[in-house]
Amino acid sequence: MLILLLSMVITCCVGEWTVDLEYSLNNLNDVYPLGKIELRRSFDGNYTGTFRAATDCRLGEKMIADPSSMYQVLAKSSTYPKEQLLSSSKTVRS
Repeated sequence: MLILLLSMVITCCVGEWTVDLEYSLNNLNDVYPLGKIELRRSFDGNYTGTFRAATDCRLGEKMIADPSSMYQVLAKSSTYPKEQLLSSSKTVRS
């Protein structure tokens, strides 16, 4: 019964897409992988997302090495590959 229920839930999930994330600390001169967000829309219209970090990210280490840096995150969606979202933020010292 549980297997049947799980298979029904899996088949009812529609609308899967990904958002690739990259980051830069020098105005996009050097861009590094940050990770990927995997999004799913279920049959009832709710969305679920999972973030999968890149294995060699090292963003925290690079921010510590240059505490006055401006970091930028670039997002690229699999559903709109020609469009990108860019977010910038100043590193904050605590």
